[in-house]
Amino acid sequence: DEKFAARKTRKLAKSFSELGYRILSCRSKEDRTPSDRAALLIWKIGDAAKDFVKKLGYCPEEECAYSLEGLEDSVKNSLYQLGEAFARLGWISCRREKNLLKVVILGVKEARTFWRSEWAEIVNRWKVVVALESVSKKHHFKYDVFYDLKLAKYDKLTSCPDMQLDVVVQLSDRLFVFETKTGFDLGIDKWIDRARVFGADGKSAFITCYS
Repeated sequence: DEKFAARKTRKLAKSFSELGYRILSCRSKEDRTPSDRAALLIWKIGDAAKDFVKKLGYCPEEECAYSLEGLEDSVKNSLYQLGEAFARLGWISCRREKNLLKVVILGVKEARTFWRSEWAEIVNRWKVVVALESVSKKHHFKYDVFYDLKLAKYDKLTSCPDMQLDVVVQLSDRLFVFETKTGFDLGIDKWIDRARVFGADGKSAFITCYS
């Protein structure tokens, strides 16, 4: 198994193998995507940016307009900068007309995924990494952070994952799994199942985070 062979993922692969899973694919905290900066900009701007990306993510038409009415000038400027960031990614074209942001969505599938949920997963991962960097300097421990893990059960020879995890922290012999939610569907059945699986050793944990 290539994940057992690689030094970077060997300990992680062993931990999941003990739970009956093999890693199909994963990314590490060092892997950056062009959309990372846009996600952190959404978090920095706050509620107005969340409303903006939600509108983009669920807009049934290719063209939409977002009202800037009642917003402070600094927020208006920040939202326009966010629109330009999306334009640089090739997801939209955007122009500002008085108190409106007029957007043409270019039909990129990955953009819809980002607007609906992925931005929050990126912010969540960033917050986890920042917290660990700070605490590890004080208490001198090693850790690693992985994200977008796709897992398959060992008894299934498949390239289709049985489970996908947003963020996983490998800390010595412990796993901390972070699930990110942006909507109102709690998925309580899945939460209970995964909390049971990842908390069975009494040291690891499954944690749900909300935007």
